[in-house]
Amino acid sequence: MQIFLVGIHPKNLNIEPISTLEQQTIIKGQFKTNGMLKQLLLGAIIGMFTVKEFEFYNSNKSSLNKRIFSMLKVRLLDQWN
Repeated sequence: MQIFLVGIHPKNLNIEPISTLEQQTIIKGQFKTNGMLKQLLLGAIIGMFTVKEFEFYNSNKSSLNKRIFSMLKVRLLDQWN
């Protein structure tokens, strides 16, 4: 969550004092429009891979990236509920 908050900080988005629906809209919107944030989050995940996991990731990047971003969105949305 901290990386997400750092990633949206330059855009001056304050996510804490708003309703859950507005938070969800912001999170989903950031995943659609903020490529730098997506790469930052993806890098944090990939950085924790073992060598074998990274080799598997390299051969399946496209499908795994979709899955990773999907899981990240759900995780971020759940943290504010």
